[in-house]
Amino acid sequence: KPWWETQRAQLLEIAAKPSPCYIYHQPTLTAKVDALKQVSLIDRLFYAMKANAHPEIIRTLYQTGLGLE
Repeated sequence: KPWWETQRAQLLEIAAKPSPCYIYHQPTLTAKVDALKQVSLIDRLFYAMKANAHPEIIRTLYQTGLGLE
């Protein structure tokens, strides 16, 4: 079952606010980095902080061993 199905009520509550919002799931971010690390043709991974400089996202990606640019 996808994580967002178990968090449906909370996500709908957040979405009801009249402002745009973005939801990031830290375990999913970590899992996606781990999947990229398994690609043998990739020797270094970097995250472009200009894509999203939110401190928690940067912290999560840094803890996985991603380089930051």
